[in-house]
Amino acid sequence: MNAPLQALTEDSDVLSEVRLVMSIITQVANADVLGELMERAKEAKQILDRKRAEFDAAETAFKDLKICIKDALRDVGISGSKLEGIATATITSKTVPTVRDWDTFYAWIMNNNMPQLLQKRVLQTGYKELRDQGIEIPGVEDFELEDLAFRVIK
Repeated sequence: MNAPLQALTEDSDVLSEVRLVMSIITQVANADVLGELMERAKEAKQILDRKRAEFDAAETAFKDLKICIKDALRDVGISGSKLEGIATATITSKTVPTVRDWDTFYAWIMNNNMPQLLQKRVLQTGYKELRDQGIEIPGVEDFELEDLAFRVIK
């Protein structure tokens, strides 16, 4: 394993890991042998997969801990706490919309000329289904995104 990859597996600072991955990408761009490129990509993907699993586990633990902290704050009847040198925790809330009747909501949007309440993006799966049926949607056109599918062979 080359030095940047070895350092990436040992370093726990996420920002450092991102910088190292970018360094690997730069090195890969200068490589001239496809086999070497594929081997480096395999190593980088294995590291990313391992780090993603670590991140997912840490994120789940953090979410669970936040629930426990909120419960503990509520149990003692306070909405926040500060432990000097450790952290502050404050229960916050915000009002967000949830649509219970989409037909009524869409009708209201149309009747009141309020399209700004909707996100401006096309659902890819719905668009593909209509396109595959030969239905053209005015104002929308295909755009090809190119990527590289890469799987590690075990």
